[in-house]
Amino acid sequence: MTKDFKTLRENVRYFDVHFTDTGEYVRVEDDNARTAARVSVSVDENGEERTALLVIKRWIYPDLGWGNDEKRKFGVGAGAYGSVVMRLGDSD
Repeated sequence: MTKDFKTLRENVRYFDVHFTDTGEYVRVEDDNARTAARVSVSVDENGEERTALLVIKRWIYPDLGWGNDEKRKFGVGAGAYGSVVMRLGDSD
């Protein structure tokens, strides 16, 4: 996969991931464009490649020093919020 494919897309209204071998796809939708999404590829303990779709409602860059780091951790149970629509389909 190319780096462009795996790049975080910020403020998306919709983000599609199509699977060429099956014709299926998954789409993330946010009418307010307050969502970021990207594809993550990793190798598990058995050496098998795993692909994940990451949907992020809040992102910060503390290492850049732009001042948008709110000095608290985010995650499920730690201030998580929001929702998105995910659609599953095929090209048929």
